[in-house]
Amino acid sequence: VHDDFKPDTRRPSMLKESSAQLVTYLDHPNGWWRDNAQQLLITRQDQSVIPNLKKIALGEQAVLRNKPGALARIHALWTLEGLEAIDKPTLFQALKDADPQVRKTAVWISEIFIKKNDRGMIEKLAELKNDSSYDVRVQLSLSLRTNETPMAKNVLKELLASNKENQMIQFSYATFVKARETALLEAQRTKNLSAEDRELVTTGATIYKQLCANCHGEGGR
Repeated sequence: VHDDFKPDTRRPSMLKESSAQLVTYLDHPNGWWRDNAQQLLITRQDQSVIPNLKKIALGEQAVLRNKPGALARIHALWTLEGLEAIDKPTLFQALKDADPQVRKTAVWISEIFIKKNDRGMIEKLAELKNDSSYDVRVQLSLSLRTNETPMAKNVLKELLASNKENQMIQFSYATFVKARETALLEAQRTKNLSAEDRELVTTGATIYKQLCANCHGEGGR
């Protein structure tokens, strides 16, 4: 424990507290308080806290004692996502946050819009392809790799080309491609089976890979 750290001696009673009070705990120095406050806010689905959550996500003090730190901004973003209240303007601002972990979080949450092939969102994400943060570039590659739009494909292609030394980007993408090829091959093999038989084969293959492949090899030889 750091010498300058003063533990919170209050007994938690979050179940009895208002949603407005729970929002203030998103900036608590103790992760337990932050995590449980976020969980309860999402469970309650209380829409009244959304305006203050958006302010916190963008670095405004709102109902907090001080301006929110990076962790509070991240918790606010995920809470908004859990309340199905995250919007593009909030994410666009978060993508420009000074803290790389906040930017990474915004990229991750933006998958909601990536799945809808939202051009505006993909254009904003493309601006991060040369981000100074290793973590942001890795998350960008993970979030865009399943999108089939030309813009997303081009961004991913540029990320792979300009990050040849980034082992996480290169390895995760190679693993993704291999898994996708395996899934397509499996679908081709089982296309003439009934739905029930196809499920049996797929389940058996999963069990084999988990329990048997280490000794017998991937091909069962």
